Amino acid sequence: MRQRWLTITLLLATTAYCIAEEITLPTYYPSPRGVYQELRSTGNTILAFPAGNVGIGMASQPDSTITLEVQGGPIKATDGMIIATPPANPATSSNGQLWLIRNLLVPAAPVVDIDSGLRIRQGNNKTVSIAAESGAPTSPLRLTRTGTNLGIVLVPLNDPRASKARIMTASGVRALKRRFNFFGQLFGIGSGGAVVRRMPDGTVGKVGNIPGEGDFGLGYDSDNDLLYAVDGNYVGADGENFGPPLERFDPQTGTSVTVGRLHYADGTPVWVSDPGMAYDPNTGTMYLASAADGFYPRVTLFRVDTTTAVATRVADIPAGGNSNTGLAFDPFTNTMYAMVCSSGLYKIDPATWTSTFLMAPPSASATGLAYNYEKGLLYVSDSGAGLTKTTMQPVINPETGQPVVNPETGEVLLEPGPSSTSTLYTLDPKTGETTLVFPSGGIGGAESEGLDFR
Repeated sequence: MRQRWLTITLLLATTAYCIAEEITLPTYYPSPRGVYQELRSTGNTILAFPAGNVGIGMASQPDSTITLEVQGGPIKATDGMIIATPPANPATSSNGQLWLIRNLLVPAAPVVDIDSGLRIRQGNNKTVSIAAESGAPTSPLRLTRTGTNLGIVLVPLNDPRASKARIMTASGVRALKRRFNFFGQLFGIGSGGAVVRRMPDGTVGKVGNIPGEGDFGLGYDSDNDLLYAVDGNYVGADGENFGPPLERFDPQTGTSVTVGRLHYADGTPVWVSDPGMAYDPNTGTMYLASAADGFYPRVTLFRVDTTTAVATRVADIPAGGNSNTGLAFDPFTNTMYAMVCSSGLYKIDPATWTSTFLMAPPSASATGLAYNYEKGLLYVSDSGAGLTKTTMQPVINPETGQPVVNPETGEVLLEPGPSSTSTLYTLDPKTGETTLVFPSGGIGGAESEGLDFR
């Protein structure tokens, strides 16, 4: 009997000893339902097979229509792509990161180049927006936003607006099309170098100063959110306008840095007077237009390297002479516009550098020029008296107090009414129609010699 109890005691002791040790099982089948603090796999892992759903960071079961659902953070592949859906652009991002901005509204009317909300941090450390099309999308790559199906616009790899994101289609590899960065803000610079900004709601405020005297050209680099300016009244030690400084201005901080004095590739300084500037986001190129030195009836166009201040002459506009020139660029039609104060508005084709005269200047001292991408209109600033427009109003019968109607046509008769003046106005390059923009006095109560829109 004592021997039997001894045997039982030894068996219990051996069992306790085995339980205290770590046991490795070659095959483990967890309970169909369980909660685990940590579960590791050193081999192949198959989840939700042949059906089911996987949720990460979920407090409850994932959506039954979604195979993999993640909440509470982005999905990251080390040295690869990061996917996130924040409400706004993150404060910091990494190359290869991709995110979708939430809560963006889709325009009611069909648009070809709208903001998809999709952002990509490219290898050149730039965040680009991806373009989408609404209405009846032709792209096979689709995105649903606020209940609307959008097509992500695809372009050939050699397209100037091709992003670094690629996708394989039935027609071969295509790139996601990057969208221009639009903010709806108009910048102007006055004769003392004061930089002012007009917001989409019409409010105006000063954002800083750029060193110089006056007759500035102003260009906005929409890819890097930077303004560049050249002082047309610069006078060097030799008493001439040779080699004015190229200034780089950050509208977020209000600080200005001198890139260098404008010069040709061989080091010769560039003669500049009454300049205009414009940026081509298709190619990432800054252009400068300068009136000739007074001996030639032309305006000269330069391509400017914004990192070295090297200017390369590309063409001449056969107009003007020593006259203020505004410059603007329409990236959608790849068209450059030049407003030569002494002669008028010109359209320039960057592919051939041929210029076409469009119309006479609407005002006597039209100097600044900018293109509004959203409305397809030009902003024009006048450094002089501005543009005056008279409002036509109905002729009123003094006896009845009612408008007088032409008995033959049934139309209300009109007569000149009050006149208004503004040094800032819009110009339709197709029709020549102008509209005054208030407040008067440039875009902030003072003349604006240089303009640009972003």
